[in-house]
Amino acid sequence: MSNRGTRLRLITELLRRHTFRSQMQLIEHLRKHGFDVTQATVSRDLRSLGAVKTPQGYSLPTDMPVPTRAGDALELVTGVDRVRFTVVVHTHVGHAQPVGVYIDSLGLSEVVGCIAGDNTVMVVCRNEKAAAHFMKQLVPAKD
Repeated sequence: MSNRGTRLRLITELLRRHTFRSQMQLIEHLRKHGFDVTQATVSRDLRSLGAVKTPQGYSLPTDMPVPTRAGDALELVTGVDRVRFTVVVHTHVGHAQPVGVYIDSLGLSEVVGCIAGDNTVMVVCRNEKAAAHFMKQLVPAKD
């Protein structure tokens, strides 16, 4: 088989049902389903699906767990910077959106909202004082 669309649907199904810690594990499953693919092809397929490698294995963006506790969220954070009323939270690749959802779920009055990319969350605060307060809340908990 070589139909890319069918292969992408199968990869999506496999990622939702199984944990793959390496691309080779995924390649073995694809071969069992009749797809003779290379690592480069699987790498391109994963990238096109938006899949990221997490400590638990490869995951689709919609399947990534949203942290529910501060400790879980802060394990994903690699750094924090502030520019006036904006706080930029840096995360491991692929974890910005779950961290942004967590920050939004806190319902903090000093936070207007978040915009999350792949490894960065931009947190817009009401003013500079609110941004400084938010950052102080975030940074000590990480230490």
